Amino acid sequence: MSVGNTKLITLFLLLFLTEPTLSQNVPHQDNKITQLKSALDTAKGISKADLLNDICDEFERISLDSAIIYARKALELSEMIAYTKGKVNSLNNIGYYYQEKSSFDSALQNYKKALDLAEKANNLTLQSHCWNFLGRVHRSLFNMPKAIDCYIKSMEMRHEIGDTTGIAMVSGNLGYLYWSIKDYENAEKYMSKSLDIDLQLGDSLSIGNDFLNLGLLYQKQGDLDKGIAYSEKSMEMLKSQNDWIGVAILYGNISIMFSEQGRYQKAREYLDKSLEMKLELGDNPYSLTYTYGNYQKIYQDNKNYLEAIQAGLKAMDYLRKHPNTQVEQRVLGRLAEAYAIIGDYEKGYQYLQDFNAVKDSILDKEKSRQIQQLETIYETNQKNVTIALQEGELKLANAANKFKTRLTWMVGIGLLILFAGIYFFRSYRFALKSKEMEEAFSQQLLIAHEDERKRISQDLHDSVGQSLILIKNKVSLSNDDSTSEMVSKALEEVRSISKALHPATLDKIGLTASIEKQIQEVDQNSDIFFSEEIESIDRIFSKEQELQIFRIFQEAINNLIKHSQTKSALIKIENNPKYIRLSVIDYGVGFDLTRDTNSLQGLGMKTLRERTQLLDGKILVDSTKNKGTSVILQVAKPSQHV
Repeated sequence: MSVGNTKLITLFLLLFLTEPTLSQNVPHQDNKITQLKSALDTAKGISKADLLNDICDEFERISLDSAIIYARKALELSEMIAYTKGKVNSLNNIGYYYQEKSSFDSALQNYKKALDLAEKANNLTLQSHCWNFLGRVHRSLFNMPKAIDCYIKSMEMRHEIGDTTGIAMVSGNLGYLYWSIKDYENAEKYMSKSLDIDLQLGDSLSIGNDFLNLGLLYQKQGDLDKGIAYSEKSMEMLKSQNDWIGVAILYGNISIMFSEQGRYQKAREYLDKSLEMKLELGDNPYSLTYTYGNYQKIYQDNKNYLEAIQAGLKAMDYLRKHPNTQVEQRVLGRLAEAYAIIGDYEKGYQYLQDFNAVKDSILDKEKSRQIQQLETIYETNQKNVTIALQEGELKLANAANKFKTRLTWMVGIGLLILFAGIYFFRSYRFALKSKEMEEAFSQQLLIAHEDERKRISQDLHDSVGQSLILIKNKVSLSNDDSTSEMVSKALEEVRSISKALHPATLDKIGLTASIEKQIQEVDQNSDIFFSEEIESIDRIFSKEQELQIFRIFQEAINNLIKHSQTKSALIKIENNPKYIRLSVIDYGVGFDLTRDTNSLQGLGMKTLRERTQLLDGKILVDSTKNKGTSVILQVAKPSQHV
């Protein structure tokens, strides 16, 4: 393996692209692989091990299954000739293969073996590469604090050895990490740092990648002028490298930015150029799927619905050859809307059903992915605990043997107690750290779920909801009462789902009024009589904090309705000088806190505690058998409101 920078810069680039084939230049890579294989025929020892890893690097861009064969051959040879650098590079290549196959546990094992060898050899260059690989796999596991820690270690080592190219690469990886958690300020900071270094080094390929990544970042932030400018600069760099596949895809990406600006003629020119180049380079169904999807979006944005339908159907033809659920969802949604607008309600409804089916499959896959990530992190933490215990026990045993031979029994026992104390203290510290990491991950996951709920809610309201309203109006004009009733029910279901996913009333009428409205709705739809003692708590907390307070209130109300069997309840909000207090009190069956511990350990209570931690507040659950239950949330006001 070459030092590893090219692989990681390329990977970073691919993760940003609308079409993940941008920096691949397959004919060039085939020629290079042929040259390397030719040199392999006469190579021996260290040179042969390095060539095997180099061939692996080239195959990683076009065939992972071929790459792993050469990585394992390189490892076998390096172990035979005791070549440390070859072993480290081979293990990192094998770890990279497992990571790309989403086998994160195996990836971690190989990366850690590589790091252990690099540390024993006291080789900072190899260690810096290993820490970078570890940062990538922790980022894939959404363990962002650990990923940042690994990247920083890699960065510090590269500063120490003067590896300027490596510093630029790690800066780019940190930029992508911050992009993925929507911290665009830090993302721009590290991407710009990477660009500044590459400009000083005069590395054309890396400069082109940096321009591309910044262009996509500015597009994501809505600064389309900057997005277009940086993408155009990237295109010039790619042209100088004869990367015509990348140029073709960039034409398509820029066309979308022009469309978002309302410059439809310019968008068409760029997209036509993209299609022309792609057809000249070969009929790639995967790439052309994006192209016709972009045509559909541009036509639909410009209200050319018949052309949009034709482009959408063409995209669906390519999707059958190369499925992509994310693209398929967008194409189906636009087809449903376009058919509804031109009055073909039957096809509009058909594509709406297809859209919902794809959307549900995506949500199911996302839930499975998140569960798998949680399981992987848990298993990794458990293994780390086991290893720490084994290492601690081994150290204690060795210490005991030395003390027995050198010191008296009394001194030996005293030292054993001392080491045991240190061991248990370190184990305790490790357990605390693991718990803090799990809590931080739970909070990140909770925030991510709320963001995703809000996005899906907005999509349902803005896209599907509007389409259904239009369909309903059209059907009403045709006096088709049966179809009108069916569409009305579908519209009510969409509104109900959208409201459940994200409480839009928070933004419209504020936290206090939203709570009062929720109480009124529950009061009307249940046999429970609700009393209110509510003081205003509007404009005290941030929007994110208000959402958490409202979710805690919703969970407490839901628990009350499901379990309390009460006939009356009291909702009380107090606005005190230094804090606010929210109380949900019922006079129902209650439970015995000393015996019924399951009630305090359920998923609902766990979520309440996690949301309270996000608010840096306190929550108290008090219950007495046959007398009722109280849930009391207390949150300190921000300093400017005290």
